[in-house]
Amino acid sequence: MTESQKKDSPKKILITGASRGIGEAIALHFSSQGYHTILTARTEFDLARVKKDILSRGGQADYIVCDLSTEESARTLAEKIKKDFGFIEYIVLNAGISTNSDFLSQTPANFQKELNVNYIAPLLLLKELLDEMVKKKKGKIVTISSIAGILPFPGNASYAASKAALISLCMTANLELKKYNIYIGSVLPGLTRTAMTKEYESFILPFSNPDEIAFSVEEAFNTEKPIIIPGIFNNVVSSIYRYFPEPLNLLVGALSNVLIPANKK
Repeated sequence: MTESQKKDSPKKILITGASRGIGEAIALHFSSQGYHTILTARTEFDLARVKKDILSRGGQADYIVCDLSTEESARTLAEKIKKDFGFIEYIVLNAGISTNSDFLSQTPANFQKELNVNYIAPLLLLKELLDEMVKKKKGKIVTISSIAGILPFPGNASYAASKAALISLCMTANLELKKYNIYIGSVLPGLTRTAMTKEYESFILPFSNPDEIAFSVEEAFNTEKPIIIPGIFNNVVSSIYRYFPEPLNLLVGALSNVLIPANKK
């Protein structure tokens, strides 16, 4: 490939968990802006559907089927990405799972699965894919975490713990890698209308839609803020909790059966 062709080639963006919900919205958003989207998820049928949708709109897309619930699969995915697509400057680590279980009902197996997908897999992908970014001294990475990682969310304790670990990892890694002109940020959605939250109904808590989260990812790339929280309500609540944690803890505890649908079970 000539230097001229390289300049004319579309920017590549890797999106994990891209077969539906937030990941699908991110893929469609960035493909509409001319990015070559590289999609990963567990379900080939849905990946093929998203790819077909992108191609029908004149975009460019490829996909890799991968289940990120084991360390081996995460490392295998990283190797395949490097082999098939070379350097990727933009990465969105979106894949995540929740067992929607309160702490007493949670099983060790389910907790380990949440930890593997929500924290270990992103960590390993970062380790494997950062080498080339460091060599080229450029790269932008956004992880899709959750506001549950910084606020109490009864009914999902182990999920919240895995997301809190991811937030902490990214905040520190972002500082360490600034000298290489590499950005690592986190987008922290609240409740969002996806398959993961289909059982949730709350007449108090507002829901975002996946497109809002996609715009937040673009904002993260553009502003390089370490944390972005989509939605006015979520920003207000997180600010209150930062300065007045105890009153909010008492309120959430008292109203958890009303506020948080999973807690009704």
